[in-house]
Amino acid sequence: MLAAIQVLGKNGPKKYPLPYTSKSEAKGEVAEKKEKELRKYFSSEKINPRSQKIVYLNSAKLNGYDLNSNTVLDMDAKYSLVTIE
Repeated sequence: MLAAIQVLGKNGPKKYPLPYTSKSEAKGEVAEKKEKELRKYFSSEKINPRSQKIVYLNSAKLNGYDLNSNTVLDMDAKYSLVTIE
């Protein structure tokens, strides 16, 4: 199961952005209640080895972060690299 997406700042700080299920959600503002629902959904989602899960990030909220440094943290605290399309 997934726990979070981590993005590294260009000077070292880490950020754990909210993953969205659609491009339109990622571009707009999302209410705090909806954010909690999305985080809960994301962390409860099971992904089989070698399978894919497509999520969207709001790049405007990641200004100053290296978007090529995305990693996924699973429930066992293991990191996996992600593919950016």
